[in-house]
Amino acid sequence: GQEDAEHGAGRRPEEGAKRGTRLYTQHAKQKANWHRWREDELASKQARELEECTFRPTINPTSYDRQPGERIEQRAQDILSEQRARRQQLARQLEEQQALRDVPSRCLRSGRPSSASPEAYVKKAEAQQEEKRAKMQQLRSSIEANKRSQETFTPAINAESRRRWRNHHSATADTPVHVRLYQQGASPPRPLASPQSPPLPVPSP
Repeated sequence: GQEDAEHGAGRRPEEGAKRGTRLYTQHAKQKANWHRWREDELASKQARELEECTFRPTINPTSYDRQPGERIEQRAQDILSEQRARRQQLARQLEEQQALRDVPSRCLRSGRPSSASPEAYVKKAEAQQEEKRAKMQQLRSSIEANKRSQETFTPAINAESRRRWRNHHSATADTPVHVRLYQQGASPPRPLASPQSPPLPVPSP
């Protein structure tokens, strides 16, 4: 009885290791099957989206050029410099606005006559700020337009869209686009009007 107990105790770790290996292998197979099913589902989804397309858009996966003639490090440095300049400009604008808010209270606390009234000073400062904001907006718009003119775009497809154009008044409403185009190309040309044909009758007034 003692030998059987020792033999059973020795077999338990071995059986546990085999069971763990079997569970790991089963999990790996399930994971591989899930990834395969996911890829098949994405492929079928894309096929359904492009079912009625007359062309298949191609995108170069190795292209990162948006501004030709400039390396990506230089573009990143330009973006960081522009962001830094924008933050500095915003900080200056906040300081100027805070100074404008403090002008009337300082004038009232001082009790001394000023060469110009606080209202006139505030109006003048606000007009200057409006002019600066308009110039900054115009400059920002011109920079954005210049960047857009140098960009290259790739066609974007809405992967969630399931809507298809249907002409419900046509007899070929359910015919796919490529089938209709093929039928139109295979149809014989229409006969042209003969120059010897008699003229159409003119309706009487």
